[in-house]
Amino acid sequence: MGVGNSGKSVADEFREYAEILLDRDSEFDGAPSGDPPLLASDYRRALYAVLALESELERTTTSPVSDGEVEAYRLGGAAMIDRIHIAIGEAWAPRRLAAREHRRHIGRPGRPEIIDEPDEGSQPMT
Repeated sequence: MGVGNSGKSVADEFREYAEILLDRDSEFDGAPSGDPPLLASDYRRALYAVLALESELERTTTSPVSDGEVEAYRLGGAAMIDRIHIAIGEAWAPRRLAAREHRRHIGRPGRPEIIDEPDEGSQPMT
């Protein structure tokens, strides 16, 4: 990955930007004023982009590499993308979606904070 003006990688810059937008959107939930920083369609577009990721990642070296190294790189990229897709699926697990009515009150004054923890003995969805 290339490096931006701040010395951070382009990926780091985009991640920081996304985190800032998410933080602003969370703050908006607690004190709505004006237009929200993100709309449901923005979340949908971002999630579709992530779910469309393929395991064919760009190789950043120009040095010769063995077939085994190429395969290890490909498998490592595929495993990382799988972890991202699993994380989204887990975030949308039925037990979490069922609790959404309670979660909308997180961080609001006078409301208890609800932590979304996995149920004891639950297994990740596969």
